Amino acid sequence: MQTILGFREDQGARPLHYRVADFKSAMLRVFLLGQLTSSQAHEYLESLRSLSEQEHAHYEQVLDAYDWSADDDAFFARAVLEQGLRWTQHEIDWANWVIDGLNRRSRKSS
Repeated sequence: MQTILGFREDQGARPLHYRVADFKSAMLRVFLLGQLTSSQAHEYLESLRSLSEQEHAHYEQVLDAYDWSADDDAFFARAVLEQGLRWTQHEIDWANWVIDGLNRRSRKSS
């Protein structure tokens, strides 16, 4: 398994084109969550959040492991890593928002 800047495919790092396809599939699944029970929807959203938290933690480890000022390649690699950090933080925040909304809806219907 090839490792580039601490990212290994078997540890959750995926090329960007897979990430975009994953995002589209995940959003379609979220759209269809209303067809499931509240607990099934909650479980799915928790799994999305957990994956994002794991990826974010991995990116933070990579951030701390390298000298990003060494050269142009390091600078631009750091820029890509920053995008990953921001994206995963966005996913975590979004998942929390959806889970909170689902919890509020559940309380209203009880």
